[in-house]
Amino acid sequence: MPHHVTITERQALVAQWRASGLTMFAREHGVPFTSLRRWHLKYPPPTFSHVELSDSPSSPTLIVELAHTGHRIHVPLGFDATLLRRLMEASC
Repeated sequence: MPHHVTITERQALVAQWRASGLTMFAREHGVPFTSLRRWHLKYPPPTFSHVELSDSPSSPTLIVELAHTGHRIHVPLGFDATLLRRLMEASC
């Protein structure tokens, strides 16, 4: 991993580390654990300010609002959970 890591790259590494559950993640990715831990504290996981279920008969959806940005994600029924997780991580 290059010496200078952008904020976006840091956030992505932290999200991957959280999702992986691996204790050896830092070593496997060539990142000092102290850096990963510091970034983990600096870039907390997204939180929700509002979650609602729209029960429109034509298009029922789950609506998730991210607290830190105010972005709203409209998720149709039958959504791909992995894709939703990636979208939320990218919104950090």
